[in-house]
Amino acid sequence: MVALGRVGYEVTWIDKRKGVEHIELDENTFGLIINIETDGFLGAFKGRHWIGIKNHGGVYWSHDSKLKLPEKLGSREDLIAGLLTVWVKDGTTEILRIEALSSQGDATSVPELEGEVAKLKVDD
Repeated sequence: MVALGRVGYEVTWIDKRKGVEHIELDENTFGLIINIETDGFLGAFKGRHWIGIKNHGGVYWSHDSKLKLPEKLGSREDLIAGLLTVWVKDGTTEILRIEALSSQGDATSVPELEGEVAKLKVDD
């Protein structure tokens, strides 16, 4: 978290007790880091998995390492109604919000990613 702060981002832990509808996802939201519980080997051991969700101009994308390419999740409303609601209901999910500080400029624009985002095929 300190590393993100050094490059112009602020990390906020989301208090799930308030409900997912209170998660602030606005134009300053760079993305979310989600930590979910997973089944381990033969279901005997529980593990943890980190998932990055990135805001690209108001459309949220999953950058889950288990995917070959980023997956379009949709708008803020789609994200809240879908995945976040499911993840928070299980009681073991942790959510961190990443915000671009004002000096960072547009939270949804990261020059080093622009070329990669442009390569994605988007199905509307």
